[in-house]
This record gives sequence, C-alpha cells and structure tokens, in this order.
Amino acid sequence: MDNYHYSRLTQYHFLFLPMMLLHYQTRYLGVVHPDTHLLKLSLYLDLAIQMRMNDVFLHNLELPLQIALLK
Repeated sequence: MDNYHYSRLTQYHFLFLPMMLLHYQTRYLGVVHPDTHLLKLSLYLDLAIQMRMNDVFLHNLELPLQIALLK
C-alpha cells in the first residue's frame, strides 16, 4: 500500500478499526454476527481491502459505516 492510500486509510481509522475487528472475527474466526447489517459492512470492508482502499470506494463506504457505528 503506497503512502497516499495509507494516509487515506488512517484518515478513516475511527471508522475502520471497529470494522476491521468485525471483519477479522467473521472471516478468520467464523463468528457469525447477529446483526446482518454489520456482517454486510464487513464484506464491504473485505472488498475495500482487496481494492486497496481507492477513493471512490472509500467515499461510498464512509456513510454506511457511520450509520452502522451510530446504531
């Protein structure tokens, strides 16, 4: 990951850290989260990681993450 993408990721660290934990639990530990909305966001995050956090994807992901974390 280059410096630009890293700085974009750290700019959203307050959104991504909780989702990274959920992502790790669902993908690697097999934990099924009862909230399917958060599970869907975890899958989105998985996609974002694969897409190397490009700007368009970050922009589209920001609002759903904020909504999910406010619940």
